[in-house]
Amino acid sequence: MDFVGEELQNVWRSYRDPALIISLGYVISIWVGGILVRVFLDTMGSSGQIQEGLKGAGKRIGQLERFLVTTLTVLDQYSAIAFVFAAKSIARFKKIEEAPIFAEYYLAGTLASVSLAVLVGLGIKGALALLARSP
Repeated sequence: MDFVGEELQNVWRSYRDPALIISLGYVISIWVGGILVRVFLDTMGSSGQIQEGLKGAGKRIGQLERFLVTTLTVLDQYSAIAFVFAAKSIARFKKIEEAPIFAEYYLAGTLASVSLAVLVGLGIKGALALLARSP
């Protein structure tokens, strides 16, 4: 067990570049997050019942949403995250109002995506804080 701790410390000492930490965080948030959100939504079993708009639009909107929310979290702009959520909801209001299944799917996907992006943003902030304190 002590060997694992030493190895992790060696890795940390070797890769103490803030740009690497930030880049890795965004890769996790944008691309890995997309996969995790998709798996989560697939477990709900309703993705076949949701009508698609433009091909790949939901995926791209989710990527952009996670990018913005991660950035806003790193910058301590938590109230601006509500703006992202509200803008997305306004754009989909009519469809949310008309289709209860879509509303549940939309809400679950958005909350999963935003939650993941906030967690990654906090992880980036924490890693950068550790980096600033370590010798």
